Formats: sequence, C-alpha cells, structure tokens
Amino acid sequence: MAASDYTTETYPASKNEGQIYSLKMSNVKLYAGHMVGTNTSGYAVEGNDEAADIKILGIATETVDNSGGSAGDLSIKVKAGTFKLEHDGTLSQAEVGEMVAGHYNFTVNKAASTSNANLAGMCVEYVSATEAWVKMGPEMAERING
Repeated sequence: MAASDYTTETYPASKNEGQIYSLKMSNVKLYAGHMVGTNTSGYAVEGNDEAADIKILGIATETVDNSGGSAGDLSIKVKAGTFKLEHDGTLSQAEVGEMVAGHYNFTVNKAASTSNANLAGMCVEYVSATEAWVKMGPEMAERING
C-alpha cells in the first residue's frame, strides 16, 4: 500500500471477507480507505489515536463529508474484514495474535506506543517492517471492549 495522508483515498489490500455496515456519522469528513470507528456517542469518526474511547470497526468504502452537518445527518459504509495495513516499524512477528491500535487513519502500531490505545483489531500476519494483516470489525471491537 502506498503512503497516504489525511485527505487521500487509499484502499488497503483486503482478504475478500467481511460485511459492510452503514454507520451514522459525527460532524466530520471521512475518507475512503481510512479506518473508521465510533465515538462514545455511537457516531462514526476517524479511526486513529487522536481521541480516547474510539471503537475502530473497519475501513470506509466511500468518502462522505458531514463536516457541515449535525451528528447523524449522514451515514458512511464501513467494511469489516482483514486488511493489509501500514505500521511504523513497531510491529514484529511477535505481535501475531496480539491486538494492535489505530495510529493514524490508515496505520496501526503496538497498543503501548499510541496516545490513546484505541484498538483496531488483531494482527493475524506480519508481512514486513512496514506492513501487517489486521482483522477488524464489530466482533473484534466486542472482544476488545468486552
């Protein structure tokens, strides 16, 4: 997966599995190919570590801009499944089977190396010093959050 930024649609590789969910959005703009989670009010937000208590559920399949609206005005489609995601070198073969945290909207890291440790899912395969396969979705969020 090529490097991305906060405003670019970049789709991670996916293992053709998982369901697509429709989530009501907070008053934000969310980008296709980025991780999406829900905040404490249950609205879709960016799946990163910039705020506490984000439940990361999957990858956005579309770009939707609700930044000028109110929470719940628009919805976004989010795909659960297993995705090849970038990491900053904090993961190794030892993290296979471990939970990883969302870092930026399109990268994961060891939970202990992020600000708020919003868990994204389980590392199911270490690929390289910059990539890993991560299983994410509602069932993973339930496992993470009890």
